[in-house]
Amino acid sequence: MNEITSDLRIILCSAVIGVRKMFRSAAFWLLALYTLMFWFLYAVGLREMAAEYGYGVTPFLLPLFFDDDIYGMYGQLMLCLVACNAPFLDRGSLFTLHRTGRTAWGIAQMIYIVLANIIFMAVMMVTQMIFLFPHLTFSSRWGSVLYTLANLPEIRSKYGGYGSFEASIILGMNPTAALGMQLVLCLLLGSVIGALIFLINGLTRSTFGGVVAVGCVIFTNWISWGMEVRYVSPFEWMKLSNYLNGVYDFKTNVIRLALMFAVLAVACCVCVKRQWIRTTD
Repeated sequence: MNEITSDLRIILCSAVIGVRKMFRSAAFWLLALYTLMFWFLYAVGLREMAAEYGYGVTPFLLPLFFDDDIYGMYGQLMLCLVACNAPFLDRGSLFTLHRTGRTAWGIAQMIYIVLANIIFMAVMMVTQMIFLFPHLTFSSRWGSVLYTLANLPEIRSKYGGYGSFEASIILGMNPTAALGMQLVLCLLLGSVIGALIFLINGLTRSTFGGVVAVGCVIFTNWISWGMEVRYVSPFEWMKLSNYLNGVYDFKTNVIRLALMFAVLAVACCVCVKRQWIRTTD
């Protein structure tokens, strides 16, 4: 029992070390800047509308952001950037690997991928609120501004910004439930992407995994528009309007994504154990 507890402590400590390195990375803060920029491009019109009518905007934009064809793709590309440097090697990796052992190191990297995506979701929420300030308000409902856009979409053309706001989500879903569903989908899909990049980058000893992930995002959002393959794509599972329209079942896709991550995580750990994945620079 003590040995198991010690192993778990080592694994968690190794994962936390990865999180600390993430916060010290310039790439992480650049990604945070990207999210703030995309919020501006997507929803600057909401700020203008809120300022004109004197109403605040509630921080429930994430489900609407990922439902937009263009900005949803940008969000998925940012999920790729979270783990684009997998298998997260640096000068201290050899020392960490020696202290933890290959199996524990591999498990710690999978935990880190999950934690990194949780942190990125927090960044998305925080940058959203920073962007909306001082027109930010908190409520259990969508709020007057979003309801107005849903019922009178022609008003949208009077204001700036390039994003769309899916009326069916605003009118047909509870905002808290919609936000929770979107966060779960983002976390799971981001973790799947991270594990896939880790596996491909490690096996090829290159950055090819990031190229594959980005290619899948672009293919399923642009090239396959209107084709049947678009509706079986995991990247289309991110759109809550597809669940409202009955195209997908939320619980089924959550289970699918969780199983995909579990299989990829086991494959990554096996490859690390077998030394098929590089563990030094």
